[in-house]
Amino acid sequence: AEFFDGRLNASLAYFEVKETNRSVPDDAYNNLTPTPSNYAFKGSKATTKGYELEVSGELAPGWQVQGGYTHKVVRDSNEREAVETFEPEDGFSLYTTYKLTGDLDKITLGGGGTLAEQAWQQIWNNPKGVNEDITQESYWVVDLMTRYQITQNLSATLNVNNLFDKYYYTNVGFYNSAI
Repeated sequence: AEFFDGRLNASLAYFEVKETNRSVPDDAYNNLTPTPSNYAFKGSKATTKGYELEVSGELAPGWQVQGGYTHKVVRDSNEREAVETFEPEDGFSLYTTYKLTGDLDKITLGGGGTLAEQAWQQIWNNPKGVNEDITQESYWVVDLMTRYQITQNLSATLNVNNLFDKYYYTNVGFYNSAI
C-alpha cells in the first residue's frame, strides 16, 4: 500500500512453512548408556506460521525510514507443542537515514536498531545428566552509519555495528555456539 503520494509504502504478509524432515534429537537412541543426548537425530514435522509488517519511505526531503515487525510460531506436527528453535517469536527493527543539506549535502547520517524477543532451547547438560531449558532474554542491537558521497559514482561509508557491544547467543547446544 502507498501513502502520501507514494512517499511511504507499507506491506503486510502472512506466511506458513511446513517442514517434513526437521532435525530433532532421537531420544530413543540418545537415552542409551553411554551415548550422550543429542548425538543422534531423526526427522520430524513442524509448521511455522506468522506475519510480517514492513513500512518504508521518505517522511521528509532527505529523511528515509524503514521499520518492520515479524511474529512467528513454530509448532510440532499436531500444532500443539512449541518447537525449540532458539529463534525469537517476535522481532522488530527500525532504521533511518538523513541526507544533510547545504554545504554538508555530501554527508548522510543514519542509525537504527533491532529488537529480538526472548528465545529458548532445551539442551543436554552432560555434568548433570539432564536436559535443561536455556533462555535468552530480549535484547536490542543498535547500529550507526555515516556516508560521504565523493563523486556521483563513488562513496565511502563507515558502519558501527552493535554500538553498545551487546552480548547475545546466536546458537546454543552445538559446537559452533557463539556470543
